[in-house]
Amino acid sequence: MMHTEEIEEKLEVLADSYAKRILVGCYQKPKQVQELSWRYDIPIAAAYRKVHSLEEAGFLEVAKRKTSRRGKKVKMYKTVLKKAVILFEDGEFKVEFKYPGQKKEKVQLEFE
Repeated sequence: MMHTEEIEEKLEVLADSYAKRILVGCYQKPKQVQELSWRYDIPIAAAYRKVHSLEEAGFLEVAKRKTSRRGKKVKMYKTVLKKAVILFEDGEFKVEFKYPGQKKEKVQLEFE
């Protein structure tokens, strides 16, 4: 079970506008960071940082590696998050993340 701090970190990643574009962009088919940067008008350095954050949060993964025309090795990323729900109900925040092949992970945020 995830702790409140870990959930809040994941929610912070999801709240970022660049991260949202990257998740949507990699949902249908894997893309490399340079393509995401160009297609979604994200500065290249920010695109690399956001991809790293999304990967650490478990929302994105390397789908394959390939060699570019110039001989450089590049990673192709795909979105693995299938569903994210944030609900405020009866005075409590509830969060649900769903990944392929896994049951839903529902968590209630607790504040002191």
